[in-house]
Amino acid sequence: MAVAQVTSYDEQKRRVWAGRADAYAYAQTFGLLCAHPIEQLLDAV
Repeated sequence: MAVAQVTSYDEQKRRVWAGRADAYAYAQTFGLLCAHPIEQLLDAV
């Protein structure tokens, strides 16, 4: 069984988002939402 190694980056990100699960989920999904229409936006320029 492989064990994932936790890096200092992982630890820092967990500390920053600790207790803010709703905001983290929003930040992660908002990027996906914005990424979808980017091709049409670039074509319009």
